Amino acid sequence: MGVFPNPDTRWVKGQSGNPKGRPKGRSFRAARAFLDAAVDALLEGDLRAPKRLVEHEDAQERAEERRRARDR
Repeated sequence: MGVFPNPDTRWVKGQSGNPKGRPKGRSFRAARAFLDAAVDALLEGDLRAPKRLVEHEDAQERAEERRRARDR
């Protein structure tokens, strides 16, 4: 037979999985800004803009990870 989880460690019905997660009312501003920039560039005729934006975002994320690792 399978192993049953301890009832004391189960999720409480109706409770969020991450109570300290994203605050209510906060939007995904970074994602929205990224999509707006990509659409604007496409409308202007720059078909390579979305790829450059993705590469730029990836580079920013890597730089932020390096900063966090350095500050530890």
